[in-house]
Amino acid sequence: MNLRTALLCVIALLGACTTPGQTSYPSARLENTYWKLMLLDDTPVATPEGAREIQFVLNSETHRVSGFSGCNSMLGAYKVEHEKLEFSNMGGTRMACANTMELELRVHQMFSNVANWKISGETLTLIDSRGKAIATFESRYMK
Repeated sequence: MNLRTALLCVIALLGACTTPGQTSYPSARLENTYWKLMLLDDTPVATPEGAREIQFVLNSETHRVSGFSGCNSMLGAYKVEHEKLEFSNMGGTRMACANTMELELRVHQMFSNVANWKISGETLTLIDSRGKAIATFESRYMK
């Protein structure tokens, strides 16, 4: 093995190492990613079997948000600047669902309170203006 090959191997190995407590870099991107709701405030959100999951996607070309809020499809606009994130004109269809309307209302209220965002690995945290995490999402990939 020549010196160049040995150095490339060492660099590759060092790049694969992580130190405990080291900040992980995001592997998912804020925009153009399917984000599934996992926690609303500190409460886990489970998707009942056979039901659609609460989720959204931010379209980087149109700056529009689309998704599903528990009973209805939702849509709106967003603006992102570095770690700041603002949703506006959020709305959706108006079907009534027996067991999900309260959760859906909380989801819509959450979007109106978002001020910042942070991604760690495959997890997106939406944060309010006081710095409190108000929702946690995980990225999902379409097959």
